[in-house]
Amino acid sequence: MKYFLMSNRFNKVSPADFGLVGTTDYESYTRPNDGTTWAARKLYNLGWGNENGFVRIPPPDFKLLIEIILKSDDQEDRYGAAALVIEDHPNELLEYCEDIFRKDIKSTIQEHLSFFKLLNLNLPTNLSFILGQSSNEIEIHHNRWKEISIRVNQVMMNTIKKY
Repeated sequence: MKYFLMSNRFNKVSPADFGLVGTTDYESYTRPNDGTTWAARKLYNLGWGNENGFVRIPPPDFKLLIEIILKSDDQEDRYGAAALVIEDHPNELLEYCEDIFRKDIKSTIQEHLSFFKLLNLNLPTNLSFILGQSSNEIEIHHNRWKEISIRVNQVMMNTIKKY
C-alpha cells in the first residue's frame, strides 16, 4: 500500500504532477486510479529543502511509520515516513531510540542502521518540540538526543570497521 507521494529535486509541483485531482473540500485530493484520498504536505529534505508531496488520508500512526521506514522497499514511502516521524513524533522517536539502546541487542541495533541514517540520528540535534518548554527542559531533551547521536555514531563506526 502506498502512503506517500513525493517529488525529487522538486520535479513535481502541482497535484496533477502526482496524478491527483482536487476534491470539493479544497484541502484533499483523490488519485483516480485507486480512489485514495491525499493531503498536501512538505516532506523529506533531500538537501535542497523539504520536497513537495502528499500523504495518504488518514496518515499512518507512529508505529506504522516506523514499520514503513524499516521494511518498505518504496523510497517515497520511506522518505515520507521519516519526515512525519521527525516533524510530528519527535518525542516518541526519542523514546523509541532510547529503548533500542537500552535493550542493547546487537541484532536489533544493526537492523536499525539504515533507520538511523535516514533520520540523521548521528547528528546531535534536539528534534523535540521546544515551544512552551523551559530552557532546562530543552537542555534535558538536547542531552538525551546527544546521547542517541553518540550511540548511533558508535554503531556506524563499528559497521565501517567490519568492512
